[in-house]
Amino acid sequence: MITLSRLKKNFGLKVKKYRENSGLTQTKLAELVGIEPASLSRIESGKSFVSSVILHKICRTLNVEPVKLFDFKDIYENDLPKNDKIIAINAILAKLTDEQLDFIHGVITTLKKD
Repeated sequence: MITLSRLKKNFGLKVKKYRENSGLTQTKLAELVGIEPASLSRIESGKSFVSSVILHKICRTLNVEPVKLFDFKDIYENDLPKNDKIIAINAILAKLTDEQLDFIHGVITTLKKD
C-alpha cells in the first residue's frame, strides 16, 4: 500500500517528467494552469497535492491522461525497499523457463563471487 506522502512525491515526479518532456519551465506551466510557480514547485516536490480542478488543467495543458500521472511503475520499481525488490524478483523468476532460470542463476552466482 502506498502512503500519502509517497503518492504526493510520485505524482510530483510524474508532473515534472511530463512538464520537462513538453519543454515547459515550472513558471510557464504554472502560468498556463493558473497557479503560482511556488505552488507548482510544491506539487512537483511532493510537498502538496492538487485539487481536481488543477489536476484537470495540468492534464489538459500537458496533453496527458490523468491515469498517466498516477502510473508509478517506472518510479516505484526503481525505488522499492529491499524486501519488496526480492518479492518482485521472485514474481519475475516464477515465470521464467528452466533455461532462463539457469542463465539467471549463473549471473547471480558470478555477481556473488565479487
